[in-house]
Amino acid sequence: MMKKTYLMACLLIFMGQTLFSQQQMNSIVQSYFDVIAGESNFKQADLAQWKVTDVVPSLNPDIQHVYIQQYHNNIPIQYATYKLTVKNNEVTWRINQFVADVASKINSSSASLSPENAVLKVVSNHGLDRPVLRGSRDAEGTLVYKDSGISLEDIKVKQIYHIENNTLLLAWNVSLYQKDGQHWWNENIDASTGRVLRTDDWVITCNWGEPHDEKDHLSLNTHTETHVETPVAIEGPMEMSMAGESYNVYAMPLASPLDGARSVVNDPQNLTASPFGWHDTNGSNGAEFTITRGNNVWAQDDQNGNNGTGSSPNGGAGLDFNFPINLNNQPSTYLDAATTNLFYWNNIMHDVFYQYGFNEASGNFQENNYGNGGVGSDSVNADCQDGSGLNNANFSTPTDGGNPRMQMFLWSGNPQIDGDLDNVIIAHEYGHGISIRLVGGPGTNGLGGSEQMGEGWSDWFGLMLTMQPGDAGTDAVAVGNYALGQGTNGGGIRPTPYSTDTSVNGTTYGDIGGLAVPHGVGYAWGTIIWDLTWALVDDQGFDTDFYNGTGGNNVALALITEGLKNTANNPGFVSGRDGILQADQDLYGGQYNCIIWDVFAARGVGLGANENTNGGTNSNNDQSVSFTSGCGGGGSDDCSGTVDSFPYSESFESNL
Repeated sequence: MMKKTYLMACLLIFMGQTLFSQQQMNSIVQSYFDVIAGESNFKQADLAQWKVTDVVPSLNPDIQHVYIQQYHNNIPIQYATYKLTVKNNEVTWRINQFVADVASKINSSSASLSPENAVLKVVSNHGLDRPVLRGSRDAEGTLVYKDSGISLEDIKVKQIYHIENNTLLLAWNVSLYQKDGQHWWNENIDASTGRVLRTDDWVITCNWGEPHDEKDHLSLNTHTETHVETPVAIEGPMEMSMAGESYNVYAMPLASPLDGARSVVNDPQNLTASPFGWHDTNGSNGAEFTITRGNNVWAQDDQNGNNGTGSSPNGGAGLDFNFPINLNNQPSTYLDAATTNLFYWNNIMHDVFYQYGFNEASGNFQENNYGNGGVGSDSVNADCQDGSGLNNANFSTPTDGGNPRMQMFLWSGNPQIDGDLDNVIIAHEYGHGISIRLVGGPGTNGLGGSEQMGEGWSDWFGLMLTMQPGDAGTDAVAVGNYALGQGTNGGGIRPTPYSTDTSVNGTTYGDIGGLAVPHGVGYAWGTIIWDLTWALVDDQGFDTDFYNGTGGNNVALALITEGLKNTANNPGFVSGRDGILQADQDLYGGQYNCIIWDVFAARGVGLGANENTNGGTNSNNDQSVSFTSGCGGGGSDDCSGTVDSFPYSESFESNL
């Protein structure tokens, strides 16, 4: 078992190490491409134009994750990437999503549609007002339109090649974040015909559904809370004391007010992840803000729904955020307490997942990256009691360097329920940012397709930080039951609660064709990785220290977070499984190989499973199912934990 000291040593080494220089990494990639050029279906031109977009560290300090973008005519081919695992300057694993024989697939080399007209196509498609378009090019050649009047951020347009039906179509990629914050369109417009080729929304709206009227709903609203102790103490979030921050919140591991009362937590900041506390931005001792604003998140009210600057509770010079709450009253009466809870949980997500590799160089959310790589100026804007919607929540994630936005809404009912107090929903929304930044690298935003698992990863993030001693895998664990007004025993928003008990949740890979995209498909993935978590807990025990513990839950946090860095763009379940298997090789020498295989096989993603039978991950009903474990023989991985040299143990080839 990886010991606590080893985990900490890895992290400390990473903090002090210097990443490969761009020149060194380019040399390693070029050498690798020189080797495969004569041993693959690629033509020389296919490997002639590329760019290393991201170099992301592993928890293993000897490993770097390298993400490479393919170009043709100096234009990027969208989602045509190569991911390499580089260990001690040598390639040990790959995900190949480059396009072969590019020149034969190009339909056009010049655009007849102007970039401004491409923007107007997007505007028309979504019923938006006509913008003001005065653009200039940035250093990367992207056209940037400032002060358009219809977008919260600059409208950006760049030329790309879009993959469609074995053809590469020249297109304009338009990024437009609606003024109301409800949609961040990332749309491809054919540069010849003006046809819409692909529409993605960087605002992930989680479709939590409508609240249900259940008899135990009234049990939510029976007390006014004061200072009480949290039922379970979380060990060791800090190595030294800071300046006395304190917050009266529904503290980790409480899922919501259904699980217990608030408590005052003192100095919860983790000094590896937030070395100057939660209210710093300049990297020097002393808080820059006494409100719920700092390096990782700015939590404020948005009751008028305008995404502007709202009020934030003020903790004063002592940073004491202790505000009254009475759940018998309407949420507006406890806005400060709710905003404090939202601020606390955003910071908790930042600090905990920092320990498992969601750090600056991996694209995490910080204003100041303190010299640790990545692009800063992208802390979370968290909107409390957002007035632009009801019965929902969402999270928008631009690429590294752009601020994400979390919008938390109220839920209808008598009295209304505040989603800012449902900690699983907060963690779920933040989790979208983690999976989007880590899959394909922080500069890609590569989660798409009908089989992508973002909703499942997000459910899992929330479940992981609300585990408690005495829980069992066979328990029925709901997601969203507090916000839905269902009470303690409510079933939540998913088709079933999460449980390792197949009489409660019998979902397999074979069921995803009948499940909604992306929420139902994600739930099926969440089912599998929740099973994996409990298999690891059964093997290694449960540790209440979510930061530095050595239990099976800590192993799961490490494997699945690292596995995201090994997952293909527009992924499916097989890609996600193999990313976790490779994470086990890289972090633990293959110790958990058989556990991983057995869990995935039990839910149909075994040795013979295939997500590319017909339409690849653009379809969720063409998969082949396998209940055969790859443990102990067969397949590229076995219980010895070895990783093959070239031609490498894993390769995901382009569908073209």
